[in-house]
Amino acid sequence: MQNYRVNSIEELQQLQDMRNDAAVAALQKWQQHIDTHAGLPSITDAGDYEKIQQTLLNLNEAVATLSSDIQRLDNQYDAAYRNLASLEGKGMVNIAEEELNLRELQEQKQTLEFTAQAYALAHRELKEAVSEYKQSYHSRLEARITHYCQQITPEKHRKVMLDEQFNLSVSEEGRPVSLSQLSKGARDQIYLSVRFAVADLLAENYALPIILDDSFTTSDATRLTSMKSIIDAEAANRQFILLAHDTLYTQWGTQIRIDKE
Repeated sequence: MQNYRVNSIEELQQLQDMRNDAAVAALQKWQQHIDTHAGLPSITDAGDYEKIQQTLLNLNEAVATLSSDIQRLDNQYDAAYRNLASLEGKGMVNIAEEELNLRELQEQKQTLEFTAQAYALAHRELKEAVSEYKQSYHSRLEARITHYCQQITPEKHRKVMLDEQFNLSVSEEGRPVSLSQLSKGARDQIYLSVRFAVADLLAENYALPIILDDSFTTSDATRLTSMKSIIDAEAANRQFILLAHDTLYTQWGTQIRIDKE
């Protein structure tokens, strides 16, 4: 209860009810936005980035196919119109029948144009949603990773950056540094910072527990001290479960021993 700043079970229940109500309201507002803008992914699919990317590819193909169909109907319409004019000149045409054919082609063209416009709108809305999603989380995630990294490592000028595909890179005092140039311990610290940052963004106002399985085996004594300090500080906000073989870590928290039967 200390993590949620409440003094009793009743207050904790009230806090849960308030956050449940807020979550339901947010979901309803999100669904209304989806209903208003054609082509946006459903709530259940919003986190499936690969599925959204595949949908974009499918929409691109559909728009290209419809554009080809419209061009084909344009050509058929022009050919029919020329044929009608030719037959009229020879006095060999059933004008009513040919006009009916032309109207059918025009209706097909209008249907395809409407469908193509709907696909194009869905594609545009989905592409904008993907871009907004990336921009919203990209800078926040990058800032949180850098924040934790600078707390864990002695290199206070080290900055972690993410490209458009969320691949990691590092800058030290403005100089780009490849991850492969860093020691194994330094890379482990960056990956630990990533876990902290991702947990922050995923949970928003909730502190997700973090499980660490022999995560510091390559860190020296100085970095271990720094890591313990950051974990001790974060322990006030979230739970850590540390799995390790080294008895050094018995002083890091409450030991839980599991004996094999």
